Amino acid sequence: MSKETWKQEILQRNEIIIRTLLEEIQRSCPESVDLIGIGGSFCNGDFYEKSDLDLAILVNDNQTWRLNRCFIVEDVGFDIYTQGWESFEKMAEYKTPYVTKLFDLKCVYCRNGHVLERLIELRKKALCHMCNQEENTGKILGLFSEIKGWMKELEETDDLGQGYWILSRILHQSEFLIYMANQAYVKWGTKRIPEEISRFSKMPNGFLALYRSLPQCSSISEIRLKCAQLIEDIAGWLEGEKIPARQMIQRIQKPHCEKKPISADVLRGTYEEIWSNWKNKMYHAAEINSPYLSLMTMSACQEFYNEMYEQYQIDRIDLIGHYKAEKLQKNAEAFDAAMEEWRKHYDRLGINVLRFSSVEEMRNNLYKDF
Repeated sequence: MSKETWKQEILQRNEIIIRTLLEEIQRSCPESVDLIGIGGSFCNGDFYEKSDLDLAILVNDNQTWRLNRCFIVEDVGFDIYTQGWESFEKMAEYKTPYVTKLFDLKCVYCRNGHVLERLIELRKKALCHMCNQEENTGKILGLFSEIKGWMKELEETDDLGQGYWILSRILHQSEFLIYMANQAYVKWGTKRIPEEISRFSKMPNGFLALYRSLPQCSSISEIRLKCAQLIEDIAGWLEGEKIPARQMIQRIQKPHCEKKPISADVLRGTYEEIWSNWKNKMYHAAEINSPYLSLMTMSACQEFYNEMYEQYQIDRIDLIGHYKAEKLQKNAEAFDAAMEEWRKHYDRLGINVLRFSSVEEMRNNLYKDF
């Protein structure tokens, strides 16, 4: 199949999904949805055969829960989630550089002109925060404190899997710090972050080479050594920028919460969401030989497993402990094995995976139960 052929097929599939969603909106909650926009790879054009459709669905009341669906069409996962304006208002505070949907969103539905005006005002607010040097200095110090807190935990473990988890956190926070220092935001998604950072003017000397080498570490001692060097380089650079980075701020520990029993209502859609968010990225990382994408995708999914483990009475799934910098295909296979462990919860509670063999089957059945 030629590149143009599969591109057209994917775009047609997306149109059918959006049309199905719009029809359900008109049927069940026509006044509740303010805006639908396409974000991510289908907004910026950087998509491939297994890319999922990233939709922002802004709503004005709580009647839209019926629209939420996580599902699989053939071998591509999708998640349709509605979100209130408070999520975009929070995004406009620029507390992280993940404000992409606020700025880069291809609108496919808008209830009225007032909605677009509100969105434009939030973009202006985000730009003001982004350009506020004093405010960003405080955020950078907070991020650097987080990085040093993770380094303290790294020094206390000899477990390689835990080492990779901490490494991914240090990478993540370092990226946030560099974006904020350059008054920028993530435009092209996780895969392109190293490429975006390489174009920035403000960063420590030698940062790029060290940053790029971190996902290729193969031992806990190498992880410690390189992370310590990264932190020292960032500290020296920030001091040169008149930012007092060597002052230590303690990390805030999460309060202990009593775990709740897991239920079908909590679990339903999570397997499909894992598929949508991360599964195909793991195999794509192997295809393009990107240890960075493999590690950070594993890390993002591990964060999901950790959060569920912290909240509910279930066993913890250790995914990132299987990370191998030189065996990216094995990483993808380990990801699948972890997914199947998660699916056992579905089997135990009698939940069926919402999967369709074709986009036509999806169109006819996605909202059939309403």
